[in-house]
Amino acid sequence: MLTGERMGREDAESDLPRGPRPDLTRVLQDSLLPTALPVLPGARLAARYATAGSALSAGGDWYDAISLGDGRLALSVGDVVGSGPAAAAVMGQLRSALSAYLLAGMELAEVITRLGEFARRVPGAAGATACVAVLDPALGELSYTSAAHPPIVRARPGAKAVFLPRAAGHPLALGDGEFELRRAQVEPGDLVIFYSDGAVDRTGTPPQRGTAGLLACAAQIAADQEATVDACCDRLLTGLLPAGPPADDIALLLLRVREPHGPLDRTVPGRSDQLSVLRRELRDWLAEREIDGEDALAIQIAVGEATANAVEHAYAGHDPGPVTLTADLDPAGTLLLSITDAGSWRVPDEDPRGRGRGLLLMQAAMDSVRVRHSEAGTTVELRRRLGAGPGQEAEPGLDELAMAIETGPDGPVVRLRGVIDSTTVDLLQPVLRRTSRGGALQLTVDLAEVGYLASAGVKMFFELAAEAAAAGGRLVLCAPPGTSAGYVARLTGLDAYVEVRTR
Repeated sequence: MLTGERMGREDAESDLPRGPRPDLTRVLQDSLLPTALPVLPGARLAARYATAGSALSAGGDWYDAISLGDGRLALSVGDVVGSGPAAAAVMGQLRSALSAYLLAGMELAEVITRLGEFARRVPGAAGATACVAVLDPALGELSYTSAAHPPIVRARPGAKAVFLPRAAGHPLALGDGEFELRRAQVEPGDLVIFYSDGAVDRTGTPPQRGTAGLLACAAQIAADQEATVDACCDRLLTGLLPAGPPADDIALLLLRVREPHGPLDRTVPGRSDQLSVLRRELRDWLAEREIDGEDALAIQIAVGEATANAVEHAYAGHDPGPVTLTADLDPAGTLLLSITDAGSWRVPDEDPRGRGRGLLLMQAAMDSVRVRHSEAGTTVELRRRLGAGPGQEAEPGLDELAMAIETGPDGPVVRLRGVIDSTTVDLLQPVLRRTSRGGALQLTVDLAEVGYLASAGVKMFFELAAEAAAAGGRLVLCAPPGTSAGYVARLTGLDAYVEVRTR
């Protein structure tokens, strides 16, 4: 999320002697906007919020997107009259009411009518504008209505970007309360843009120039079908702000209509050298669907634990049999995964620092974990509702492990890159023990470039920390937010047992 420059304390006190601190509105605004957007098979979303350069102009815009649970997607953007914390608070009330009406299953015409009635009861809400739409990917149709909000933009690759016909309606809580419902056809590849009027209104610039600039920029970014919708959103916002922060807040919500991809179904021999094959295929499958950030980290970690368990234990004492990974995204935006083997199930250890931590890690990363085992084999079923927010995407890293040992001011520093799992821990742990002289020295392990940290690695770090405590030394891990190591350290409680630095 982009914000304008914040004023210093002295500037704030001189310019706003009796007004709110300039950053208060922005903090409140951030807390009221959605932290994540849903991911559906036929749609990809991205949003940005650019705060006005002046604190006096910031406060009342919003965007939102809600999966309706049947494959349809509701989208909205709006703008409250006024600025400051009061406008942000009104925005939060309108957005919450709108979400409730949509989730209650009301038709779009009733939703906007109810929102107008609700606005009449909220001080400061009169005159707010809003656009509410519902995408039905199965029909290729976008239904929408508007309370005097700027028109939606549709940008189609190889064609000019256009404004969709306006849906007639007065601002909320004003006029006769009648709102027109319109429909437009959309197809895979289309980029549909919802925005607040700060995107086209410029001080001292004719309105026609702002709207023409928006259309030209939209057509340009829609032509690049290889770019992710997040990249498109960044490019659009940059194009709209050539001279720095806007005079008024800008809320942007981008929808790219996509052809649903097929499921992943891959079977490999149950050998340790095949774990990297499954990791790569899953990573590529997620990337094709623009599933990234914390969602991608959680999925790869949970699947990694399940597949490693199948490889290490299902066929113990026997020739390796098959391990099958399947993944699919249902219409409501829930990712369904299964890992199946034809071997025997190993009961997890009761000791949470043992390898049984893998199941706990899966449970922490997923919304649900179900293990079914019989004489025919074991199936681990994983479910996660997508939409955790992009966060910082970790580098995929190498499939093997690379290491560099340096001398730091407080002791040796070991920088690792690649994968720390059951196949690399046995090689890594003796090196770390020797480097720390059995735990007597402070040892810093940099995990910033570790693309995958498995429960075997977590167990190793617990053991090294215990050895350091007994020997009078210290173990320090560097695991920035958004990385696999940082995410796993938080999920497993490793960060409460070992000092974990974020930079």
